[in-house]
Amino acid sequence: MVMVLGLLFMLYLCLKKWGGMVSGRRAGLIEVIETRMILPRRHICLVKVAGRVMVLASSEKGFDYLGDVEPDSLFSAVPETREVHGETNDR
Repeated sequence: MVMVLGLLFMLYLCLKKWGGMVSGRRAGLIEVIETRMILPRRHICLVKVAGRVMVLASSEKGFDYLGDVEPDSLFSAVPETREVHGETNDR
């Protein structure tokens, strides 16, 4: 019984790690860059679709389009951080 449970657990870990390849999914045109919760069941999502970066609001009613972000300026607006001995310092 312990052996069967161990094998099932190992299978679960493998599918979790390589699940995209096993299920036949391929790299697509849609990528969720970041999602932030602003209230319970309300999120702001940064989504890249075929090179276009959009800001979406997500709620129980669905998605609302808030606008576009220039892909080139996207990461220049985020302050760069680095980890030093377990602490993060802003540059």
